[in-house]
Amino acid sequence: MEARQAAAARQQVTALYQAHALRLVKLAVLMVGDQLTAEDVVQDAFLRLYHHGRDDDPGVAAKDASCHDVPKADDLQRVTTWRAGRWVARKRR
Repeated sequence: MEARQAAAARQQVTALYQAHALRLVKLAVLMVGDQLTAEDVVQDAFLRLYHHGRDDDPGVAAKDASCHDVPKADDLQRVTTWRAGRWVARKRR
């Protein structure tokens, strides 16, 4: 049963990625100024939300690492923006 749920979650994440990745990469390119870095930022946002829930949001407790919730589109945009901002801040140091 758990294996079927994980497989279904992976399929949902794949569909979500296909539906939103291009828009999120364009947003990240505007922030970081480079296509490859933007793609990395978006992929990282998807992976973080899939594996850890909303732990990139300050003040929100991380979920158990074994929990694979399907991210929501608004969470993906928020985490992508946050991750891109962190990348820019690190680069300026």
